[in-house]
Amino acid sequence: MFLIRKAKVSDLDGIYKAIHSVFITNKNRGNNGFLRGKHSRKFYTYYIHNSRFFYVAITGTNIIGFLFAYPSKIMKPEDEVNRYMMKEFQGMKYIFISQIGIMPEYQRQHIGKKLYKLLIKKSDVPILTTIASNPPNKPSEKFHIKLGFSKIGIINKSDGTSSLIYELR
Repeated sequence: MFLIRKAKVSDLDGIYKAIHSVFITNKNRGNNGFLRGKHSRKFYTYYIHNSRFFYVAITGTNIIGFLFAYPSKIMKPEDEVNRYMMKEFQGMKYIFISQIGIMPEYQRQHIGKKLYKLLIKKSDVPILTTIASNPPNKPSEKFHIKLGFSKIGIINKSDGTSSLIYELR
């Protein structure tokens, strides 16, 4: 059994542990989806304080997953994806899902789906996210399509990687 609640700054160590467990370079993550970026404590702290869409899933006192999202109106141009989104979708109100991570031993238990369902329930605007396409993150694509997301674009980043942009209306 697990509980979902809004993230707190005191959750950051657990969030980093979840990120590491699904990071692209972690060979123990199996064939599951992955994250290829992580941010500074300052970056996450800003959004924990300013976004009502940053959630953690916990069991007991352990963080087993998280969903990191924020409304476009508080988006900061601190990384390449944010700068692209701010330029391409200027003037549009939306929620941007930056990251989701579920510890491998808790995957396939509908935790990610429940985090998304909570976000969707609380949102009254389109929801956008990006999914790595180079290298491809097929498990994440499949998950988002199953939830009703549609591909609407691509970001070619300066480091040679790319990400697909998905939207849920």
